[in-house]
Amino acid sequence: MALAVGSYCPVCKQVMGEEEDLVVCPLCGATYHRACYQEQGTCLFEELHQKGEEYQPEYPKKVAEQATPPEESICPRCGVPMPPGAGAFCPSCGTMLHPPREGEDDRPVYEPLPPDPYMSPLGGLEAGADLGDGHKASEFMTFVHQNTPYYLLRFDRFSKKLPLMDFNFSAILLGPVYFLYRKMYVWAGILMLTFFLGSLPTLLDTFYYLIHGEEFFQNADLYQNLSMIGYLFSYAMRFLFGILANRLYYRHCIRRMNKLRAECPKDLPPQYYGARLASKGGVSTKAVIITLLVLFAVSFVIVSLLMGIYPQMIDHYMNLISTGI
Repeated sequence: MALAVGSYCPVCKQVMGEEEDLVVCPLCGATYHRACYQEQGTCLFEELHQKGEEYQPEYPKKVAEQATPPEESICPRCGVPMPPGAGAFCPSCGTMLHPPREGEDDRPVYEPLPPDPYMSPLGGLEAGADLGDGHKASEFMTFVHQNTPYYLLRFDRFSKKLPLMDFNFSAILLGPVYFLYRKMYVWAGILMLTFFLGSLPTLLDTFYYLIHGEEFFQNADLYQNLSMIGYLFSYAMRFLFGILANRLYYRHCIRRMNKLRAECPKDLPPQYYGARLASKGGVSTKAVIITLLVLFAVSFVIVSLLMGIYPQMIDHYMNLISTGI
């Protein structure tokens, strides 16, 4: 029954879930919604019964498109997917994939090349290398999706507990935008909160001036000191997160992949698990754009409300502009 979960019902063409009431044809193994089978009255695959063959479940097209290629179709050295009829040797790095069969050339196009971590999507690792909690390098490649050589080399060191003083310059330069892009939303929120706290003295002083027309911090030295401490705190947190970013991302991948593996029925084809890795992993440009738009909209609303409550401030600013001050 578990094999049918995630496949189409042959009658209604809807994907069947774990909690639904399903029935199985005892002759060919075709699985239906109970209501669909009762409405049909019989199995749709009489020709399979006559031939003594089993029904093969049909899965959504997007699952087949996003699925990780079967492990035997990936070169174990460079991780490059093999096209149909590739032969006994990898056309990318020259590694023997299997003993030459009848009709296949028993010589590689060139001598096997050493692994190139900058050209291989696996970073020069073997596809079956365990990078943590039983997850293979090929699974990490599917989940990470973007810039896999960079990350898999670091994940390999993390899994072996090797010392590595690491800097992720994208995380240092982009801050929370990097974590949003990598779908690490909790860490992105934490980093944005540290930025807000660091800029709090400046925000308090600005809003208080807009509302009351005077400085919140009457002591100029106190304001400058607090502002400097706030900015130093913000940049220190950005630098710290830049150092920890790759380790945080490694743990994020492990946690998400463990959850996906637990949710995926074991009897399903490996393509189903590969499709889940591809769809839930990768990066999200949409999250970055939406978050920036929301922050801009919130800032605009707050400033507009303040200006609307105190319209005399607008007149004051307009007078300053008109007088050239």
